[in-house]
Amino acid sequence: MTWTLGRELLRDGLSGPAGMGDVQIDPTDLPSHTLRLRLDSPHGTAELSLPGQALGDFLRRTAKAVPYGREAETPGFLTNLDRALASMLADPC
Repeated sequence: MTWTLGRELLRDGLSGPAGMGDVQIDPTDLPSHTLRLRLDSPHGTAELSLPGQALGDFLRRTAKAVPYGREAETPGFLTNLDRALASMLADPC
């Protein structure tokens, strides 16, 4: 099974519950601003913890490189997504 996580979903999950169905994300009550990512499938459920600060930093870097809603307009972004993400992660802004 494959899940697709849009940046908007991740961004919304930083401030409150987001998503529905198979993919849901929400902040926890932990003091370290951890997010809970829940993935459901017919075979079971996985719950992952994400560091909120690191996710927020990542989303700011991706938005700087490719503004929200402009992904399809950015040459090569969709076809070279792995390379684009690796470049964004290597350049801490």
